[in-house]
Amino acid sequence: MNLLRGLAVRCGRPGAVRGFCQRRSVHSNVVGTLRERGFIHSVTNDDAAYKLEKPAPVYCGVDPTADSLHLGNMVTLMGLLHFHLAGHQALPLVGNATGMIGDPSGKSSERVALGQSTLAKNVAGIEVQLERFFRRGTRYAAQRMPELDHRGLKPVRILHNADWYKDMNILTFLGHIGRYARVGVMMARDSVKSRLQSTQGISFTEFSYQLLQAYDF
Repeated sequence: MNLLRGLAVRCGRPGAVRGFCQRRSVHSNVVGTLRERGFIHSVTNDDAAYKLEKPAPVYCGVDPTADSLHLGNMVTLMGLLHFHLAGHQALPLVGNATGMIGDPSGKSSERVALGQSTLAKNVAGIEVQLERFFRRGTRYAAQRMPELDHRGLKPVRILHNADWYKDMNILTFLGHIGRYARVGVMMARDSVKSRLQSTQGISFTEFSYQLLQAYDF
């Protein structure tokens, strides 16, 4: 999921990621380009999506639950790369805070908690891959698109969500963030419903993951 302030973009099927192998029309708004490529499945706010004529910060988050990215990450990062090439500020976000919990989506049981040394190793490995992905992706795009001035693009900034969680205690989190969350909406999520129906259920830790993810946004 590629996220902007006020807009969430959900990517389409992996087969729709065509990279830059096919020359297509170039839109002034990158959302138009991605729609034409069949890359976007849905957006939360069409009005916000079409106000991207000016550069905006865009982020895509990955949790360091392993020391390498996987194919699913590549799909969302391809979207972020397109925004980067269109002049937006690309912010790949490494969830070194949320990675200690793990996204319960698609999981039938709770993830094993990562130790600090394992987490640090995973973060370091993913950072190297992110830097390589954007460096090589930009270079390849420049070869395919002579009109692209890659030297004028904003530098990609890798963020870590532990930077804004490390000094936050539980009372601050509940008082400033939890009060805006509606439990009914949280329970309606498929990742929660499926676990509630299982014999193991879901812990409060994993149930709260979506609040941390929302606060990143």
